[in-house]
Amino acid sequence: MVDDPDIRVNIMYHLFPWARDQPVMLRMASTPDLFLPLFSTMEKLTEIMRQANIPYEAVKQVHSPRDFIRSLPAYIGEVKLRIIVDPTLAEGKRVRYTEVYRAIH
Repeated sequence: MVDDPDIRVNIMYHLFPWARDQPVMLRMASTPDLFLPLFSTMEKLTEIMRQANIPYEAVKQVHSPRDFIRSLPAYIGEVKLRIIVDPTLAEGKRVRYTEVYRAIH
């Protein structure tokens, strides 16, 4: 369970795309931050990756949310890492998602 005063999302068993020995990260035009997408179903993962034309080699699963989040860096270089759940494309290009983690430093 991600425990935030504003958001309570259980990411246990959520899926994430994997390529080149690391999670697939997304970039969005509105921010320099990197986004790690988690998906509640395989169908949601394959659909958004297909729509965005983003390749991936495998799919991994979160088994311990606390350990998973602790294993990730807050920053990659100088870029902030954010974890999002079930991103979708609205109007063909705008991304909607629930954010469950953002580096605060």
